[in-house]
Amino acid sequence: MFKNILVAVDGSEYSDRAFEIAVDLAQKYGSRLFIVHVAHQSMSSGTKVTAHIDEAFLDLGREVVDSYSRKAEERNVQNASTILKKGDAAQKIIEAVQAENCELVVIGSRGKGAFKELLLGSVSHKVTNHVKCPVLVVR
Repeated sequence: MFKNILVAVDGSEYSDRAFEIAVDLAQKYGSRLFIVHVAHQSMSSGTKVTAHIDEAFLDLGREVVDSYSRKAEERNVQNASTILKKGDAAQKIIEAVQAENCELVVIGSRGKGAFKELLLGSVSHKVTNHVKCPVLVVR
């Protein structure tokens, strides 16, 4: 039913739950699983300080996707790939869904940036409203 499933992860409790459901669905349907994390990007640009900050965010992002990759291996997921992006989380997830021709997105209802979500609108809400495939929002 679902050839390609994308799960967005950030290390939060909600993304852990979303990951577990995505793994179960991928195993049930023999789907390819794309594990996506979007690293934060500093607001300003062009300085040595922001370059170091951005690199630190990418390093943390690598740790996040590596940890979920290990979990997928432990669960014997046959066809899992990781994707690490930098920038606006919702936009980068939407781009990954399109690039990988995903037929289902699994995402936590809240991530680690709950206060930011209140100000700017949640990532899950933006993804739900901008992709053409079904989105499973996990609480």
